[in-house]
Amino acid sequence: MAWGKTVGVASWVDRLKADDQTLTSVTVFRGRLFGPSEAAEVCDALRSNTALREFYASGHAVDVETAGKFADMLTVNKTIQYLCIGDASFGDEGVAALARGIASSASLRAVDLENKGMGDEGARALGAALGESKVTELNISHNDALTDAGLAAVCLGAAAGRTVTSLRVAGLSVGPESCAAVSKLLASSGGALRRLDATDAKMDPGGIMALGVALRDDGGERSGSLDELVLDGTRLGDDGAAALAGARGRGGGEGDARGGMGVLSLSIQGCEIGEAGVSAIASTPRAPGGVLLETLNLRGNKAGDAGATAIAAAIAGEGPTGGESAFSALKTIDVGANGLGAAGAVELIRHSGPVENMSLFGNEAVGDDGAVAMVGAVQTGAGGRGLRILDIGGCGIGEVGMLALCDGLIDHPTDVFPALETLVVGGNPGAVGDAWEAALERLRQARSTLDVAWRAADAGDSQDQDQQKNELLDQYKQQQQELPPPSTP
Repeated sequence: MAWGKTVGVASWVDRLKADDQTLTSVTVFRGRLFGPSEAAEVCDALRSNTALREFYASGHAVDVETAGKFADMLTVNKTIQYLCIGDASFGDEGVAALARGIASSASLRAVDLENKGMGDEGARALGAALGESKVTELNISHNDALTDAGLAAVCLGAAAGRTVTSLRVAGLSVGPESCAAVSKLLASSGGALRRLDATDAKMDPGGIMALGVALRDDGGERSGSLDELVLDGTRLGDDGAAALAGARGRGGGEGDARGGMGVLSLSIQGCEIGEAGVSAIASTPRAPGGVLLETLNLRGNKAGDAGATAIAAAIAGEGPTGGESAFSALKTIDVGANGLGAAGAVELIRHSGPVENMSLFGNEAVGDDGAVAMVGAVQTGAGGRGLRILDIGGCGIGEVGMLALCDGLIDHPTDVFPALETLVVGGNPGAVGDAWEAALERLRQARSTLDVAWRAADAGDSQDQDQQKNELLDQYKQQQQELPPPSTP
């Protein structure tokens, strides 16, 4: 239930007091009435309520006394699982007051403290509470006063509690101390932590190196691994990527290459990584008993053809490190907007092996030559046979390349992307006009199970069509590059 009235809360608090089993979620929108008296009524009602699972009141000022009332409620309520209250004025005192309830709640599983003005004092109180709580999901992003030491206190507390599986620290300062604590968190209870989101984190070289060491899976005591690591927007650069992968950085520092990264899904979008950094990541080996990477998102970096070739070699098990590559089980890869040309794109297709979902979006230099070469590569080899989804939108492919691709798909259905279910071609100059539409119709008749995503420009003179093509490409780029914001109440 979303509550947006500017009057009292009686209309739905009465339902809470009556233990209405149909009322399981309440959201109090920003700008609506939710002061100390309204919050007190809610807390009083929730003390005996057995139906509500989620309560969202983010963006509302909550004083220390009110935070204490929520804590008191949490000590007796048995069903609240998700809680988000307060705004940037909540501060250390508010977090400390709420922490008592977090520690004692029998049901609380997810706590959202994003942008709550928390500093190190509040973080220490939160860390102590996590040592006793049953919380599995924690979001402490964008608390600008929180230092590396404060984040470390939270991670150490979570490690002691052994229940936190998802930690979001977007925009925070992540340094050596907190990364060492992350290592302990990964090792706790066989690796309770499954997801770490450090989008736009502020990381110095020492922090990146420490995170790389924390993620080393050498088959020894550190047996935990992550299902997902998100570092989107963090300025890693080539040296940071090498440190993360455990390789030698250009600055001369030695990495810890005893084992590959213990990560199933790695997202490093827009991290300013070039060919050398991508090649370092591609050289990550699989440690004895270690996990294999299944998803890699490199969109918005500068891998170039050299980086793409290194990734292709790693997927094929031909990396420079010897032994089994960490990429040998890769299912999904996104190398969109990475400055690839025809050579890099074709190498990825040729050696796609186990990959089922590949995005080459926004590599405008692929062009007709790349599209024609892709068809030839998969027709004469084993590449692309497992691909179910292929995005070549915005790759500068003209009419020649688009028609060659359609003809290959039609004439050689058992050789040219035989498993393909979705083909994205929007934003290419060749995906317009009569010839394209005729080829697309033939393709639909020949392969009725293949979904082709594209947008057609209206008919007009050549100048108008060129303008429309450019507009379509710009629109498609923007659509593809807009990531959904983190889910917040």
